[in-house]
Amino acid sequence: MLTSLLPGLRELRTPLAIGYLYLLSLFLLVGNQIPTKAEAQHPLDLLYGIVGWTGKPAALAVGTFAAYLVGSVLEVHATTVNRTIRSFLEWGYRTAAREEPQEWGSSAETVEQTVEGLSRVTALQTELTGLTTNTLIRYAVEKLDDVDEVLPALAALVEDLPQLRTRLYREDKDLYGDYDRLTAAADFKVNVGFSTIVLSVVAAVLVEPLWSLLSVPMAFLFYRGLSTAKQANDVLVQAIVTDVVKSPSFDAYVPSSRPEERPAPPARSGRFAFIRRFLARYSAKAGERSTEDRKSR
Repeated sequence: MLTSLLPGLRELRTPLAIGYLYLLSLFLLVGNQIPTKAEAQHPLDLLYGIVGWTGKPAALAVGTFAAYLVGSVLEVHATTVNRTIRSFLEWGYRTAAREEPQEWGSSAETVEQTVEGLSRVTALQTELTGLTTNTLIRYAVEKLDDVDEVLPALAALVEDLPQLRTRLYREDKDLYGDYDRLTAAADFKVNVGFSTIVLSVVAAVLVEPLWSLLSVPMAFLFYRGLSTAKQANDVLVQAIVTDVVKSPSFDAYVPSSRPEERPAPPARSGRFAFIRRFLARYSAKAGERSTEDRKSR
């Protein structure tokens, strides 16, 4: 029974907690302008009358419901924040390439290829932890024949992550439980961190400047939430690597998954040259290590 209640509690705790924090910030902003019971005029005097008639427990229940509604409206997902950061970085790359194209390549095509390659690397860095990224690179090198296709295939896999949650729930509910727990924790940390930062800023301006110190640990909590969101995506990647679920976009790059009548596209020389050289060296070292392991056995 407790297991069935946990998902519901996870859905409730984040909007309720941040709803209280945002309402407290609002109270600090406009609390002095709210008339007392003796000063209240119509229709505010009716509200005081209802509170007096129903009692404090009913007023608390109404306030809790209002906090939940406010929190539900203002809640953001940690994965959305990570993808927003990723979009901002990609915009920065393209802006810098437009302003100083000579620093990015000798031709317009080279500049575009460089920016596209960096955007795909950024997608991996903002969605996954470093250890899982390395695991995913090894997995892609083993599955794909053309090193040029490794980076595009990994970027396509990252885009598939949101839709893989439903597949994971169908295939392995225990693994999905780990993913759901990490996702809920990430959302809680990000939202509580941000809403408390808002509260600390309001309190520092209106009450005491020392309240601004509260924003430091809350900023760290916000960052930890983004890191936890990456760990949640790591669970999806491990499910892909262990063949629990499949990524359709990634499998489209795998030679064995392509229809026979559709041959693989020829490799284009010069595309993502700096990344291709890195992956080639990486795959060569991985092959040498595998050979040494077989000999040692």
